[in-house]
This record gives sequence, structure tokens and C-alpha cells, in this order.
Amino acid sequence: MNANNGIINQISPYAVTETIDRFAVILQAKGVTVFARIDQQAEAKKVGLGLPPTQLLLLKL
Repeated sequence: MNANNGIINQISPYAVTETIDRFAVILQAKGVTVFARIDQQAEAKKVGLGLPPTQLLLLKL
């Protein structure tokens, strides 16, 4: 792995939720299983922390 540990950052013209929605549809159409979708901003808010809009998809390739 490189210094980013396989994480790819890409700017999207869409909001975070719409970006992840669109990405999940593309992945599922290619046969990739989405195990979980975690709204990290919402989870941080539950414990009193601030975080910009952030979501995580857990996949089975």
C-alpha cells in the first residue's frame, strides 16, 4: 500500500449524501456488496464532537 493505505480522495460536485448514494448504486450494479454505511458526522455528534459531513462505506469486493 502507498502512504494513503489505499484510500482515494476525490472531490465531488454533489453533497456527501448524494455522492455516497450514487457511488453505492454504481458499486452494487458491478456486483460489489455494501455491508454498511456509516454516517460518521452523526456518530460524532452523538458524543458531542464536531465533524464535517463524512460517510463511510464498508464493502466486499
